[in-house]
Amino acid sequence: VSKQCRVHNLAPDGMLLENRTGLLDIGTQIELVISRSERTWTLPATITHCNSNCIGVMFNRRQSEFYRTVTQPLGKSSRSIGVG
Repeated sequence: VSKQCRVHNLAPDGMLLENRTGLLDIGTQIELVISRSERTWTLPATITHCNSNCIGVMFNRRQSEFYRTVTQPLGKSSRSIGVG
């Protein structure tokens, strides 16, 4: 099942996403497909927190390069990233 959501907080080890999907089980393995500009990453992750407002995920492997790439300014264009 594919869902698109907004990222609220990002770290090299995981992220906090808005929750519009309902409650998900802690420990569920998911695959995040993240797009920014014209680049896309596919990152396996595990749900570590879930309530009616947000979902916390921990990447299965630390994503230092991904973190550095998506937190660098894009210049005058949008800084948003999409997770689907």
